[in-house]
Amino acid sequence: MKEKLFIYDTVAADNRKQAEVRFSAIEHAFSVHALPVASKAELQSGLDKLVADGRTFERVLFQTHGNTGRIWIGEDVVRHTDWQTTFAGRNYHRLFPAFTRVYFDGCLVADGDMGTAFLTAAGATLLRQAGGVVFASTELGEGIAVGVPFVGGHTLYSRDSFEYIYFKPGGIVDAKPSAARVAMTKLGW
Repeated sequence: MKEKLFIYDTVAADNRKQAEVRFSAIEHAFSVHALPVASKAELQSGLDKLVADGRTFERVLFQTHGNTGRIWIGEDVVRHTDWQTTFAGRNYHRLFPAFTRVYFDGCLVADGDMGTAFLTAAGATLLRQAGGVVFASTELGEGIAVGVPFVGGHTLYSRDSFEYIYFKPGGIVDAKPSAARVAMTKLGW
């Protein structure tokens, strides 16, 4: 069965509440592996364990608070430079052996040049093996922490507020992704 990796911040009460109902509303074609984290160190440790266990995923959701070009995990900020230093060289690309979709569900994560740098650095680190797409919103969203039928707990953004960066194997930005890859991205996370 295909698997999704669901990483969420356990420190922010609204993220915890949203996580509780995120996948309870509907059956999925994917099995969901939750990785609750309270710090950047816990994220690194959790990802290290998944690599050591040989786990693989085709989709990843980071449910955290965000701002222009960064996410928060507890009190820790993760910026593009963290993807290039703290998370680089740890074989996280092995978690994603097929085309993978990585979604950052924090407000403003993809906003501006810093948002683009964040998405590019995350993709270069995570999607080196088979490529994929990294995406996030450029605007403030509204978190829904109650189970909505057929939706679960989500953050609502306008449809036009997302930035998508595609990657080829090797973690190389794909400036001209195929129509098929673009269509795959639009089918939900």
